[in-house]
Amino acid sequence: MATLRELIIKISANSQSFQSEIQRASRMGSEYYRTLQNGGRQAAAVAREQRRALAELNSQLTEIRASAAGTAGAFAGAFATGHLISLADEWSSVNARLKQASQSSDEFSSSQKVLMDISQRTGTAFSDNAALFARSAASMREYGYSADDVLKVTEAISTGLKISGASTAEAGSVITQFSQALAQGVLRGEEFNSVNESGDRIVRALAAGMGVARKDLKAMADDGKLTADKVVPALISQLGGIA
Repeated sequence: MATLRELIIKISANSQSFQSEIQRASRMGSEYYRTLQNGGRQAAAVAREQRRALAELNSQLTEIRASAAGTAGAFAGAFATGHLISLADEWSSVNARLKQASQSSDEFSSSQKVLMDISQRTGTAFSDNAALFARSAASMREYGYSADDVLKVTEAISTGLKISGASTAEAGSVITQFSQALAQGVLRGEEFNSVNESGDRIVRALAAGMGVARKDLKAMADDGKLTADKVVPALISQLGGIA
């Protein structure tokens, strides 16, 4: 089965071939038109009709060529082949980490689908959410949590970021910091500060889930009391109320 990278390269090559054929057809039309102009015409009325028909043909070819060129221009911009290949490589890399963090092919497929749904609903990057899942899965399993629990925590974080109005960069930073915290087994220091600054709704949900005041969380983080076995159930318990 062809990889995404191979398909992109093939599509790009076909696009270039299509534009070449359009340009060739346009040149043939122009050359034929010039031949009729320079050749002797036996009937002026026929010649005028031929010129009109050929002019219309060339006009249509010009429009098609311009459309193809415009498509190529757009493709060369946001969707340039090199950029698409880079995205394909990133997709493969992200899914490789996700697959490594999954305990079976079925778990990988279902987790991938849920993560894509979460990303679409919350406007967060699939790569960030997949990274949160991949980095957190192993440590959360040590506490007895399942893949479904990891997905719930991921959804809680992403939904909280959306409601908090975090920018794309801020959301990516929080997800990275939080995943590192879960991997280490405790939320504190820089990781806590990142969540506290850009994820207001996450912090409020965490406080509510732990039954403490928000103002107390900073001291708990400094004391190393926001351990994964406390943070995870607190966030999961508030998942329905975060939205």
